[in-house]
Order: sequence, then structure tokens, then C-alpha cells
Amino acid sequence: MKLLKLRLAAFGPYKDQLELDFNSISDKLLFLITGPTGSGKTSIFDAICFALFGEASGESRESNSLRSHFASPNEETFVELEFSLRDTVYTVYRSPRQEISKTKGSGTTVKVPYAHLKSSKEGFIVGYSEVTKKVEEILGINKKQFRQIVMLPQGEFRKLLEANSKEREEILRNIFKTEEYKLIQDKLKDRAKEIETDIGQHRKILDSHVNNIQVEHQKDLEELISAKDKNYTEIIELLSEENNTDEKIISNLEVESKEIEHIVIELAKEITKSIEINEKFIRKDNLKAEIIELQNQEENIKNKESIVKKIENAQKIKHFDERIKSIKDYINAKYQDLNKATDDSKIQKENLEQIRIELSKVKQENDNLDIYNGNLVLLQDKRKKLIQYLDELENLKQMESNHHNLEQSLENLRNNINKTLEEINSTTQELSKYDNTEERYSQVAIEKMKIDTELTHLKNDQRLLEDIAECLGTLNALNKKYKTSKKKYEDAYNRYNYQLELYLRSQAGILAQLLKENEPCPVCGSTTHPKKAELLEDVLSKEELDELKVELIEKEKEYKKYDNELNKTLSVLEDKKMTYQEDHHVLIEDYFDVEEIYRETYKKITNLQQLETQFVRELKELEDKRKIKKELEEKKKILENDYNTLKAQYEQDTKSFNEVDKQYVVQKNKLNNLKQEIGEYESLQDIDKEINIIKTKIETIKTKFEQLLQREQECKSTIVTLETTIRHLNDEIISNKQELNETEKQFRNKLTEYNFKDYEEYCSIVVLDERLDTFKEEINSYYNKLRNKKQSLQELENQLANLTPVNLELL
Repeated sequence: MKLLKLRLAAFGPYKDQLELDFNSISDKLLFLITGPTGSGKTSIFDAICFALFGEASGESRESNSLRSHFASPNEETFVELEFSLRDTVYTVYRSPRQEISKTKGSGTTVKVPYAHLKSSKEGFIVGYSEVTKKVEEILGINKKQFRQIVMLPQGEFRKLLEANSKEREEILRNIFKTEEYKLIQDKLKDRAKEIETDIGQHRKILDSHVNNIQVEHQKDLEELISAKDKNYTEIIELLSEENNTDEKIISNLEVESKEIEHIVIELAKEITKSIEINEKFIRKDNLKAEIIELQNQEENIKNKESIVKKIENAQKIKHFDERIKSIKDYINAKYQDLNKATDDSKIQKENLEQIRIELSKVKQENDNLDIYNGNLVLLQDKRKKLIQYLDELENLKQMESNHHNLEQSLENLRNNINKTLEEINSTTQELSKYDNTEERYSQVAIEKMKIDTELTHLKNDQRLLEDIAECLGTLNALNKKYKTSKKKYEDAYNRYNYQLELYLRSQAGILAQLLKENEPCPVCGSTTHPKKAELLEDVLSKEELDELKVELIEKEKEYKKYDNELNKTLSVLEDKKMTYQEDHHVLIEDYFDVEEIYRETYKKITNLQQLETQFVRELKELEDKRKIKKELEEKKKILENDYNTLKAQYEQDTKSFNEVDKQYVVQKNKLNNLKQEIGEYESLQDIDKEINIIKTKIETIKTKFEQLLQREQECKSTIVTLETTIRHLNDEIISNKQELNETEKQFRNKLTEYNFKDYEEYCSIVVLDERLDTFKEEINSYYNKLRNKKQSLQELENQLANLTPVNLELL
């Protein structure tokens, strides 16, 4: 990689933009960057490392702290590096996270980290981490390796120069980060020891195996095995020759073994064949014995065949026997029905005679029913008129009550109408007192609204002035803290840079004390040392310098904290001044008397509040009057509605009273006429009692007569039905007896036809019907076994026709 150009702004100690053109010294193989402590030599390397990898060259400097403390808030911190590698020019631009002024409005904003890389080969790449990955890919090294190769960190000089060889090795390892290689070296040593141990163990195993080798008549091999330092190669060669000899012997033995195996196989086949022949002779003898045993069972099978035939014949005529039993059962059932029907017919005839006797007695009472019905009609007509009389009497009483109520109601209505008129006149006089209330209420309400609006504006001004006064007080306090913290930070910064320069110069002095003529310098490589650096005294140690740096960082944080708070408070104060200026349309100077304006505003508010209190009091009084006026108006409206209602009601009730009076006279005459028609009956209970007595007597006569007639008819019908049933039963009995005789004759003929001695023999065979299938299966199984065994015997005799049993012991 070759550096071409470096451009940076507001970076480290560089307040403004800086550009380094390395093309102007491109013909120089070596160049030196010099300057006093704190002038920015290390910052150049920080800028190069930051542009490439987003971090400074030293681990003690963070990327967020690279912005210059002297840069203005408007200046943006960035680094742009141009370099070439393998005939390709690359330009990388990078800016850290930083707080700068807003482009619009006041205050600051935080700008996020940004980076891009451009080249003719890679194009344009944007993104903080994406650019870092691409740079590492182009250079082939990462930021850690870049720090080790490019420069030696300053903080390690003094330790390196003052240390002994072992400590210097440790320091160099820390500087160049070679701890990993030391770990690899240690692991390789440990692995070599493990391999040596494994070799020794395997050698012991080989010795054990060689000592266990049994050797006969091999003097050379015995000497090699018993030697202290064994030659495993010669032992293996001699064992290999011995093994070849043994393999030839084994090959010859395998040929002889195969010939013997062939003879054994042939003999085994012959023995197997002889065993099969002997087994067939044994099977032949067994079959003959089994056939003789089956033939001995032939008589038993013949008997079972005879029984099976008789069972099958019995099944053929069984339906005759079942039919005979069915007919006999049917005839017995009909005889029972016939006896029952005969008995029932006799009972019904006796009942019919008794009913006819009772019917002749009831018939005389039935002839007097017309007289009873005539009396009943007369009583029912009187009852209707009595009901009408009682209803009309109740109406007359109601009319009397209505007449009295209407008369009383008319009197009450006249009194209420007069009273309502008096209240209407009184309310009208009271209302005249509140005629001007609404007009005055509107005037006072408008005035109060104006005062409320003005009070709201003045109170907002009061709060805004209080905020401005508070901001001014805060601003003064913060300004004092800001100046104090800034002074402390500048003192700490100068003190740290001065001590850092002394420390670096002291390191160079220590290194110069160790230089020897004609030996290269570890920094520049020169073998001549014309002007050695001097050794300084009273220089701080690295730990003390680090403590100063920590103190510097803390002072810087405190200084930035008060700077930010001061800017924020200024921004808030300007916003509030702008708000007051816009509300009052006046131009406010940088300094104005807030207390004087606040006192004037407070005085205006107090005066307006007093005036507002007066209006509120008057409005409350007017509100009470409006309420009273509204109540009086509603009362008058209600009274007028009541008056109109009462007047209409009076006219309607007067009309109703006259109509009721006329109806009362008519009703009284109607009741007198009905009383004459009713006669002696005064209540419904009396007339209903007499009507019920007649109805009960009529109903009793009718019911008894109808029941007797119905019973007579039912009895006659039952007698006819029973006589018909008796005839049908006699006919069925005669018919079934004829069928029984015919069926018994056919059954006897069938018994003779199928060789049954008598009915008892038939019955003994019929009970065996369930075992018929079992007998048939036993018979079929017997004949199948006998046939199969005879067939198997014939096949064996054919197979053994020219053979005899073999004596296996002779084989």
C-alpha cells in the first residue's frame, strides 16, 4: 500500500482543515515527521488508521474522542485518505459520531458515524462497517495487524529499553501481540513430548510381541530375537520367509482335505437314500396294520348307515305326525270355546227377561215428561226476567250515585275556577317587577367576558415573565460554572501535554544510552549516532501520566457538560423572549427590566380581578332574578292552562248531569213493570233451586229409560252373536275330525311303506334326528381314511417292488 494524500478537519489538535500530499515526496524512500510534543504527529497516524479501520492507532484513544476541542460547533470532523495498491487508487472518507450545530434553527444535533469508499475497481461503497470490511479485504490485514506493522506504540519505549533479555522478550511480545505464537510453540513442544512417549510405548509392545515368537531350527532368527537392540526389519524378513514355507504346506493340505470331503459327501448321499428306503418299508407295514384295524370297524359303520337311512325316512313322514298333533290340539281348543259360548248364551237370555220387566215399569214414568218440561220452560223465562230486573236495579243505584257525584263535582269546579282567576291576576302583577332583568344581564355578561379575556392574556404574560426570570438566574449560575470548568480543563490539558512531551523525550534518552557504534538503531536503523538524546530527570512514570490523562478526561466531560447546559438554557431563553415579542408585537432588547414589567402586569391583573368580582356579584343577583321571573312565567302559564281545562270540564259535566237526570226517571219506570212480571221470586237462588229439582227429575227418567233400552239391545245382539259362534264351532269340529281320520290313515300307510314296525319304533328314531350329520361325517371319514390308506399302500408297493431293506451298519 502506498499513501498518496491525507485530508482531515477538526481532528485531534487540528482545529481547521489540513491536507498532506505524499505525492510530493514519493521519490523519497525514507522521510521523517517531526514536531514538539502535542503538535499532532501521532494524530496523523491516528487519522490514517481511523480512515482505514474506524479506530485510532493506539488502543487508549477512542474514535468518539477524536474530534478537536478547539473546533467551532459548525465545523464537521472528518478524514479522507487516498492510497494506491496493485495499480488501483482508492479514496476512503470517514467521520466519527459528533455533536455539531443545527443547519436550521439554534442548538446542536448528534451526527451519526459515516464512511464511504470509492475506486475504479470496487465502485462506490457506503456504510461504516461495510467500508471497514472492504478495506481489510483489499489490504489483506486487519486493524490489529496494521498497528503491529506500521508503528510501535509510544507507551512501550521505556519498558523495552530498561528491561533484561527475558523481560524485553515479554515486552516485545506484548508490543507485537505475539502471545498466540508463543502459545503455538508451547503446544508444539507438548505434542512432541507426547509423540516421544507414544513411540516408547509402541516399542515396548513390539518387544513383547517379538519375544513371544516361537522359533525352531532357525538359528539366525533366534539370535535376532534375543539381541538387545533388535533389528525389526531383518526379523520381519526372516518371519516372512518362514511364513511363505508354511503357506505352501497349508496349500497341499487343503487339496487333500477337498478330496476327502468329496468322498464323505458321496457316502452321506448313499446313507440318506438307504434311510429313506428303510423308512418306506416301515410306513408300508404301518399302513397294512391301519387298514386291518379300519376293516374291523366295518360292521359298526354298516349299523350306522342303517340308522341314517331310517332317520331320513322318519324325516320324510314327520310332517304327518306333526299335522295329526296340530289337528287334535285345534279340536280340543274348539270344544272349550263351544262350551263357553253355550254357557254365555244361557246367561244372556236370563238377563234379557229381567231387563224387559224393568222397562215396562219405567215406561209409565216417561209418559209424564211433557208436564215436567212445560213447568221448566215457565220457570226459566221468569229467571231471565229476574236477572234483567236485578241488572236494571243495579243500574238505577249507579245512576243515583253518578247524579250525586256530578252535582258535587260542578260545585267544586265553580270554586276552582274562581280561585285560579285570582292567582293569575296576582302572578301578572309580580312579573311586572322583572321587565328589565334580561337586558341588564346581557350587558354585564359581555363586560365580564371582556375582562376574562384580558385577564387570561395577562396571566399568560405573568407566567412567561416568571420563566424568563428563572432562565436568567439559571444562565448566570451556569455561566460561572462554565468559565470555572473551562479554566480547569485548559490547565489540565496543558499540564498533561507538557508531561507527555517530557516522558517521550525521556524514553528517547533511555534508548540513546544503549546505542553502540556500528550497530543499527532500533527506531531509525542508522549505524551512526551523531547526536544522542539526553537523559532527563524528574519525569513522571507511565502510571502517573495515565492518572493525569484520566483527570484530563474528567475535566473535559465536566467542561462539555456545562457547555451543553449553557447552550440549552440560552436556547430556551431565546424561545421565551420570541414568544413574548410575538404576543405583544414589540422588539425586545438583549437586556430589559423583567421585574418592572412583571410589577406592571401584576397591578393590571389585581385591578381587573376586583372589577371582575363586582360583575360576578351583580351577575349572580341578576341570575337569581331571571330564575324567579322564569318560575313566575311558568306558573302563570300553568294557571292559564288549568283555568281553560277547568272551564271546559265544567261545561262538559253540566251537560252530563242533565242527561243522567233524564235516564234516571226512565229507568225507575222500567223496574216497576219487571217487578209485576216476576211475581213472588226475590232472588236467583230461590228460582234456581226449583229449576234444578225439575231438571234432575226429568234427567233421571230419561237416563234410566235410555239405559234399559240400550241394555235390551246389547243383550239381544250378544245372544245372536253367541248362537252364530256355536254353529261355526260345531261345523269346524266336524270338519277337523274328518281331516284327522284321513291324516292318521295316510301316516299308518307311510309307517308300513318305510319298514317301521310300529309308532314306538318311529318315535325312537325321530329323537336321533339331531345326530344325523354326526353319523354321516363319521361314515364319510371312515371310507375316506380307508381309501387313502389303500392308495398310499399301493404307491409304496410300486416304489419298493425291486427293493429290499438296507443294513446301515454295513455301509
